[in-house]
Formats: sequence, structure tokens, C-alpha cells
Amino acid sequence: MVINSQQIQDELSPDHDLSLAIEYLESKNVHTQIPQFFLFLKLLMEYTKGSDSAWYSWIQSLPRVFDTAICMDEVELECLLPFAWALASVERLHLEVFQQTLTMLPKTLALDPENIQNQELTTWLFNSVFTRCWRYPDEVNDKERCDIVPLGDMFNHAPQNMEIDYDYDGNVIFSLRHDLAANSPLHLSYGLATNPYRLLVIFGFVDESQPELFCQIIASDPSDKLVELGYDTKKMVFRTQDGAISNAVWDVVLYLILTQVPQLQEGFYQAHVDGDKPRKATMHAQFRLEESMFLRNHVQKCLQEIDVILEKIKSENESEHPRLGMIRQHTEFMQRSFRKVQHNLDQTIESGMEQRRRIHS
Repeated sequence: MVINSQQIQDELSPDHDLSLAIEYLESKNVHTQIPQFFLFLKLLMEYTKGSDSAWYSWIQSLPRVFDTAICMDEVELECLLPFAWALASVERLHLEVFQQTLTMLPKTLALDPENIQNQELTTWLFNSVFTRCWRYPDEVNDKERCDIVPLGDMFNHAPQNMEIDYDYDGNVIFSLRHDLAANSPLHLSYGLATNPYRLLVIFGFVDESQPELFCQIIASDPSDKLVELGYDTKKMVFRTQDGAISNAVWDVVLYLILTQVPQLQEGFYQAHVDGDKPRKATMHAQFRLEESMFLRNHVQKCLQEIDVILEKIKSENESEHPRLGMIRQHTEFMQRSFRKVQHNLDQTIESGMEQRRRIHS
């Protein structure tokens, strides 16, 4: 049993004019979430059928309470770190757009007006879709669709250890990777491995076992050269266990530092393109102190933001705000991870300063 967004759209379109709803979604810049909207609509239609729905047992099994961002109260939202708050704002906006789009659907769908206006119900349906669907390339229509596979709800979040395949009839096949021991528990990854904010905001939980975190260095309009050097949220990471810094972070930081010296900057970029590791290593060694000071300044600013949020959380009553404990857990995890990075940078800077003192003396 698979709920397929493209199949839903194909089944509804011949008998119902959905153009106004789709145009509205596009006008609100949520065109990439049109597949999720059709899952949202499908769940509303099936919910309305009650026990007559083929999906009734599954719908009854869904949680009735979520801890996602769209369920957070104002105090809880104010206690989110900036990255999480920004993502939460987007999610809440998308929910409003989905709710408004329901009012633009044709009357031929015979939706219950009370259900359309029931914000508690539509919020629950939105959560049910976004905590369970995944994107899949629809080769027949040459576009991406979104699927919900109720069996997939049985798999807990962890580094993914299974293959997911579809057969010609549209059935989904979950299988343990061949290189793993038989009878290992099957796990799905619910989100980007370096983005803890997504797990908190969209799924409503904290994963302190995440091995890496995006370093949070933001370039508003990264150049092609910066991207070539590794400017990517999946590559520019800090390791949570020991505070190690990825090569992509060092490369991007050095390139940014050398902006004032175009000749050296271009030379470093060319060494990267040519795969000249010795040349890159020499330049990193030459500017390691400057790189480390740049990074420490960035990490300190991140930690200052975290400290402010933790003080805010401490000033609130967690018993009155049920998701505040989870938000605190997430924030403390970020604090521990960034402190490890700061410790490593402090040691590197101390060593670099001592080395330069010896050289100048």
C-alpha cells in the first residue's frame, strides 16, 4: 500500500478542475511542494470517509500529538536558534498556504466545509504528511513525486542501512544492505545527516548521535569557485564527537581570507582544481593561524547566540511549554559540539602564536 502524489493528481484531474489551486501554490512559491499538497488532500479525503476508507486502520494508527515547529507556541518558537527559527517560519507559512489552498478546490470534490475550516485537523494532516513522505523520481512523468509508504512508518531514524526499490507494479521493497549482518534492525534516515534543525523542526525530535553538523558559515551568493572548493552544507561540517573540522571548511575559509590578495587566492584555487595537494598543504600551513582565528571568531559568535537562547529557556517554565525541554536538549547538543571545535581552535591558535614568536625572536 503506497500513497503516490502523482497517482492522486492523475486520478483527480479528469473529473475536477484543480488549476486554480495549483496556480495559487505556484504564486506562493511553494511549487516544489505541490506533490505534498496532493498527499495532504488525499489524507483529508480519506479521513472524511471514516471507517469506509481503505486507509482507515493506518490513519487511526497515526500519532495525535506532534512536537514539530508548527505545533510550537510563541515562547517555544522564541527559544529556537536562528537556523531552526528560520526553518520553522517557512514550515508555518507552508501550512497556511496549504490551508488556504483547500478553499480554492472545486466543489466537485465534495469536501466537508467544516473539515476545511478545522485548523486543528489540517495541522494534524500536514504533520502526518511531512513526517512520513519522501521524494521519488517519477520516470514516467519525468518529474519528482512524493510517496507515503505506511510500512515505512515502522522504521526508526538512524543512519540508513537499507535499500529502497520499486517494482514494476509500484510496490516498495525494503532490504538490508548486502554488506551488513543478517537480522540487523532496519533504519531509515529522516533527514540530512548534517542538519539537526530539520529533525527538530519538521519531525520534532533531537538526534544527539549525529556525527557531523553544518559549520554555519553562510555565503549569501557563493561563487562557482567557492562551490568548487567545497561550499556545501554536507561538506562544510564540524565533527560532533571531537570537534574536528572538515577539509572543505579549511579550503573555503582560506579562499575567503585571501580575497585581499587575488594572486594568492587564484593560486590556491588553481592548486585545488589541479589536485595539487602539496601546494594546498603548504598554503594552509602558511595561513593556518589566520584561518583558525577566522573560524574561532565565527564559532564564538555561534556560542554567544546559543548562550542567549539557553538563558531565555532557563527563564521560562518548561511545565507550561511542553516542547521546551526538547528545544533545550537540542540547544545544549549544539553548544557541546561547538565548544569542542572552539577548544581545538584555541589550541591551534596558541601553537601558531608560539611558533611565530620563536620565528620573530
